[in-house]
Amino acid sequence: MKIRLCHHNQGADQLLQRLLDQYPGLDAKLKKCVKLCKTCKKQPLAVYDHVMLTAASVDELYGKLQKLIEK
Repeated sequence: MKIRLCHHNQGADQLLQRLLDQYPGLDAKLKKCVKLCKTCKKQPLAVYDHVMLTAASVDELYGKLQKLIEK
């Protein structure tokens, strides 16, 4: 499982740190760009195994990622 976050996305740094603190062996990285600029400018997003996930807030996105990770 891969999680990629865009450096330009709001709250990406904090989200990555929370994920790595909670799941130390997780393959999660902050990328320079994930090439989803239109969405990235509007709301928090993550790319999970090549699928874009979005949410209204960073906390909501974290919750969605937690559910997928713990499956």
